[in-house]
Amino acid sequence: MKNLFAGGRTQAAVAPSLPVARRRFRFSSLMQVPYIPMFIIVVFMIVAVFGSVFSPYDPGLPNLRSTYRPPFWQEGGSTNFLLGTDNLGRDMFSRLILGARVSLIVIAVGIPGHIAIGVTLGLISGYMGRGVDTLIQRVVDVYLAFPTILLALALIPVLGPGMKSILIIIIVTGWAGYARIIRAEVLSVKSRDFVALAKVAGASELRIMLNHILPQVVNTILVISTLQVGSVIIFEASLSFLGIGTQPPLSSWGQILSDGRQFVSTAWWIAFFPGICIVLLCLSANLLGDWVRDKLDPRLRQL
Repeated sequence: MKNLFAGGRTQAAVAPSLPVARRRFRFSSLMQVPYIPMFIIVVFMIVAVFGSVFSPYDPGLPNLRSTYRPPFWQEGGSTNFLLGTDNLGRDMFSRLILGARVSLIVIAVGIPGHIAIGVTLGLISGYMGRGVDTLIQRVVDVYLAFPTILLALALIPVLGPGMKSILIIIIVTGWAGYARIIRAEVLSVKSRDFVALAKVAGASELRIMLNHILPQVVNTILVISTLQVGSVIIFEASLSFLGIGTQPPLSSWGQILSDGRQFVSTAWWIAFFPGICIVLLCLSANLLGDWVRDKLDPRLRQL
């Protein structure tokens, strides 16, 4: 009898109570949400939109009396220039804020441009099939066969350097991936029963694509878009780093990084801060994209 009682007490002690199990479930679910990447992205958007409020100086105004000032925590630094100054005495903090605005413009224009071209061609290619599908996919193959940097270098002499040229190049060179993935999704969706019923009901092909097939691939479009944010930022920074991107007085992170590469040994902060901004934003966008994919894909959704 004593052993039975002892055994029952041990079993009760091992089995977790219902409130404890609920707390564990809530904690594990809480840890799956990428709060830190979300926070970084929200801060980036606020700084980019309201940059003039946070910027203490004109980011393009030289100040030769304050050149090569280190960040405020280093010897020789000052709280007047929190992140130091560059070789022309321009405030690094103000230049980074302007660079965030440039990156936000690139994202806000480039990603919708990718979606408009890539999703449209993907829908037409996947639904129409046959000769139309073959033609569109051969064009996609040609775009995917060449690195985007080479395509950009080929277009820059025609368009010229500048912000407008960068936006056009990003839109022109980034839609092929959307077209290929959306085509594969449409090929799967168009064989389902509700599409066949829409055809029997007399719906036009345009109406079937827009009202019946497009809503089924919205989740895929959203996931691709979040994962594409980092690629767009790196692409723009790469062109600006090469000197064919944004031009003064605009200051993108890639341009600031290019300006500071020759001063790495003497003024490390000029190249370090734009580089760390690019890394943090791209990493946050990728982590958020992975989380969105896991939540929207029922095959990867955790119960």
